[in-house]
Amino acid sequence: MGLKTTNYMVSKLGITIPEAYAMIDRMTVEKSSVRVRFSIQSTRENTKKLAPIETVEMHFVWDRQSDLAKTAYAEAKALREEKRLNEETKQMETIFVAAPFYGWEDDIQTE
Repeated sequence: MGLKTTNYMVSKLGITIPEAYAMIDRMTVEKSSVRVRFSIQSTRENTKKLAPIETVEMHFVWDRQSDLAKTAYAEAKALREEKRLNEETKQMETIFVAAPFYGWEDDIQTE
C-alpha cells in the first residue's frame, strides 16, 4: 500500500516529475501518538530500492481500535476542519487544513 500522484513538484530540486509514489518507511508509536515518515520516489519500486527524493514527516493521534497503517495513510490525505481565533476580529472561524498528501490517491497493489 502507498500513495500516488501526478505532476509532483520536488521542492528541494525545483523540478516536476510526471508521477510520484509515497510509502511509509518509518513509524513510531508512543501511547496513542504516532509519528510517521513517508519516502517519496518516482516509481513504486524505487521507494523500496533507492534513497527517497524527498521525505515527509507528520504525526497524528491513533485510535487503537483501528488499523495503524490504514489510519496513517488516511491521515496523510485528510482535509481537516479546525476552529481558530481570528486575531483581527477576535472571532472564532472555521478553516480547512490539508494534510501533506491531500489530493493523492491510494496505490494498492494486488498480486
